[in-house]
Amino acid sequence: QTLKENGVRVPQDIAIVGFNNDAIGKIVEPKLTTINYPGIDIGEIAARNLINHLEGLSDIKHTQTIVVRSELIVRQSSLKKQ
Repeated sequence: QTLKENGVRVPQDIAIVGFNNDAIGKIVEPKLTTINYPGIDIGEIAARNLINHLEGLSDIKHTQTIVVRSELIVRQSSLKKQ
């Protein structure tokens, strides 16, 4: 709304990308491009790692890289108009 009030057009002047794939992104105009990520999986991994640390099964001084798959959902807010 603020961009619109200031004469900035989406997506002609600026592209907008959200995060979390909230339902509102499908309702607003233009529809919001977003990154969908597995929040439940991330929470479960974090909880499991915390429990392992509290039970002495992991050392907090040693880090690990955890990769979770996310998805870019392209909608109108990032499509440049010709």
